[in-house]
Amino acid sequence: MNTSTHSTWFVTDRKKKFGPFTFGRLAALGESGRINSDMLVSKVGVKGWFPVQKIRGLKIKERASNNELNQGPKLRD
Repeated sequence: MNTSTHSTWFVTDRKKKFGPFTFGRLAALGESGRINSDMLVSKVGVKGWFPVQKIRGLKIKERASNNELNQGPKLRD
């Protein structure tokens, strides 16, 4: 999937949707473990949701919990 740095991204844990995020913010969330490989992502202009592993250039720290996603600064729904 194209990872344009100007794209607007969303993340879901299949219960709640988080975002919008820039790709840079999405990458930071992945590297910090606040999103994990069980989650799905989408971006404006793309129909459907995709596993985070399909996103080129996105590094994911394994097994963040939903509680970790909600820790730190509030993520916008």
